[in-house]
Amino acid sequence: MTSLWSSHAGVSYDELLEEIPRPIRAACVLHASKEPLDWFVMKVFTPICWNGKSAIEAFTLSLAEQLRFEGYPRDENVVAEGSIVRAMYFVTKGHLNMQSNSLLDRPVGLGAGSYFGERGLLGFSISAYTVRTVRACDLFSLSSEAFIKVLKQHEFSRFALDICSRSYKQIKEKHVVACSEHEMEEHWALHCFLSFKRFADTNQ
Repeated sequence: MTSLWSSHAGVSYDELLEEIPRPIRAACVLHASKEPLDWFVMKVFTPICWNGKSAIEAFTLSLAEQLRFEGYPRDENVVAEGSIVRAMYFVTKGHLNMQSNSLLDRPVGLGAGSYFGERGLLGFSISAYTVRTVRACDLFSLSSEAFIKVLKQHEFSRFALDICSRSYKQIKEKHVVACSEHEMEEHWALHCFLSFKRFADTNQ
């Protein structure tokens, strides 16, 4: 409670956002999370969107509608290595350290404008990282369920989700054993291509 008062002057932003009309809430969240959310969309979804800028803007707004505010005090884990990934996070205030016993030699700093937790979000995979606050942080979270809901709402992302689902099934059927990150990327590239080709062949 002390942390909440010191960080937000006694205002519970999550409760406040839930009480205002949905369009206004979405606009407020979009404004507050603009930098990390735009960066995530630009990096991951803009390259696969064939419907132009308006489709990306609509997709971004849909994501903003699903974001939930979370405030964290200093020295608290947001994500723990070995836990199941259930949400990704967009940082709007504060500073965090991301570390991994198996993948990182030293912690990586995350600040306002960063995002994390996107890897494995769709598959409820095990987190390879621990992300811990260094200072009190304002974050917006996007759950796996909410993310899938948004992906299914838009034509280009629904198509991408379908291709990924087909590819995942193919990789699973091949019983691919543990391999390096580069080798796994090659498996995904191959099966995404094959899934797309099958889709194109059946829709000619």
